[in-house]
Parts: sequence; C-alpha cells; structure tokens
Amino acid sequence: MLMTQRHILHAHNLCFPNPERISKVRKSMCLIKQVLTDRAIEDPNSRRSTAMKRMIMLCDIDCNISLFNQTS
Repeated sequence: MLMTQRHILHAHNLCFPNPERISKVRKSMCLIKQVLTDRAIEDPNSRRSTAMKRMIMLCDIDCNISLFNQTS
C-alpha cells in the first residue's frame, strides 16, 4: 500500500509524506516474518509447517540486517 502511494505521488511529481514510514513498515514486516518462520520451524505438524514455510517464502520482503541496526 505504501509503495503504491509512493509510486502514484512520484508519477504526479509530489513528495511522499513521512518517507521514514517505509523503513518502519519494512522493519515491522521483517519482524513478523521472523516470528512466522520461528513458528513454522517449531510446528510439530510437518504438513502445516511446510505450508507455512511456502507462504513465508512467497513474501517478497527484503529483510536486511541494516534495518535492524537503525535506531527507532
């Protein structure tokens, strides 16, 4: 949603309000992805664990270590 808003504003030569939101949202999504990964690994049901891992891999979130080195 934020990326869509950013592209629309860019197409109209407008500035994106609060650009720091993107990095905050990306960091939050990476943390959620980490929790889901941990749950998938710990799940005793192998079929459900495999399905969860597939869903996690479909997420197109680039979770770089540099995101976690930023101060909040």
